[in-house]
Amino acid sequence: MENSTKIAIDVLGVTPKINNSLVKSLDIVSSSGYLIDNGKIVGNSIWDLPLVLDYFETDKANKELLKVVSDHILVSEKLYPTLGKAMINSIVYKGLKISPLAKRLSVETIISEIKKNNFDSISNNIIDQIIKHGNPSLSISINRRPIEKPIVKFVSLPTVKLKIADRFESIEKDFNNCKFFMLDGAVSKASEITKLLNYSFEHKDETIFLVCKSFNDEVLYTLQENYTRGLTKIIPIQYGFDLESINSLADLCAVVGGIPYTPMMGDVLISADLDRMGEAEYCKLGSNKICIKSTRDFSYHRVHLSRKIEDAGSDQMKRFLSERLTMLSGNSCQVKLPQNQNYDKVENDIKYFILLLNSLSKNKCIICEAGNKEFYITDQAARMIDQSLEKINQILSTKIVLKRSIRCRQKSQRKKP
Repeated sequence: MENSTKIAIDVLGVTPKINNSLVKSLDIVSSSGYLIDNGKIVGNSIWDLPLVLDYFETDKANKELLKVVSDHILVSEKLYPTLGKAMINSIVYKGLKISPLAKRLSVETIISEIKKNNFDSISNNIIDQIIKHGNPSLSISINRRPIEKPIVKFVSLPTVKLKIADRFESIEKDFNNCKFFMLDGAVSKASEITKLLNYSFEHKDETIFLVCKSFNDEVLYTLQENYTRGLTKIIPIQYGFDLESINSLADLCAVVGGIPYTPMMGDVLISADLDRMGEAEYCKLGSNKICIKSTRDFSYHRVHLSRKIEDAGSDQMKRFLSERLTMLSGNSCQVKLPQNQNYDKVENDIKYFILLLNSLSKNKCIICEAGNKEFYITDQAARMIDQSLEKINQILSTKIVLKRSIRCRQKSQRKKP
């Protein structure tokens, strides 16, 4: 250990009560200690810092100041994982010894480092499943659903949110040699797909998925009768049946190729060019989704979705886009949690696990020593620790705090006999 980072605490002497509340709170979240608040455990995660500070500090003005400090630490941890942890330990132990050697960590070391966090027991169970069945390049998404227990599902093929049209019955779920006749809109009458029906009759070795936004009774009846009798093999597939599937047609085009037919733009279905159909080697129908094995490279579409996630203005939009990206990645893990608020901490734990896993895997890491503890931080966090600690000093030594402190001392002096 060569480098040593120390927080300058001389300004904290102006407001010793704030300093005391801050250090006590940081000590709780940096150790295995915790608080019990209304029957709930608080303080065994860095993300509980605002709640712990609120417990130790009662003065409203001090709370506002400490909230700024807390926000700075947590934002730092989100943007540069392990930086917040380094800041907390540096303050609690009045210094941090940082090794000058940066290195890549093995998967085993990364997992061991992450598991040092005090995750919830349910969170640990989910994380253990991800570690056991996943791999370093696994894409992980989290969604809340109206379910009673958590569900962890691993998907190896690209998946698109689509479903078999309601009232259509298909015994088969696995299909080879697939083609996709995609329509931006709906088929208004069965006669419009005569050419497609004739094609399917002559090519029974192919499964054709007719992808539309909706199907009327006449079209569904025609498709079902011909399918049941073995005359054609056309499966009606629907998109846009919920908010998450509105853009599924674009995702499907990226995976299987092809060009959707658009009657609004002048495409005439009865004379459609069937060479515009998309293709896939294999498809598996699931509940409101289709897994697709395709030879196409659609990395450009995934990059496009990643950029849209960064520019998304709302959390809901980010969740929708993230789920689409995860499903398209193929090598993915979908974690579904109950909507019950008791699972809020589990969701935060899994998100933090993903954050640390990605950061520690992609960056070189440096071992640190604080007190009798050793832990790793990224080399990026190590470069920013001094600047980040100085920011806390600047927050705690603002003129607002100094003026308030002077007024408090004057008021206290007037009360003395």
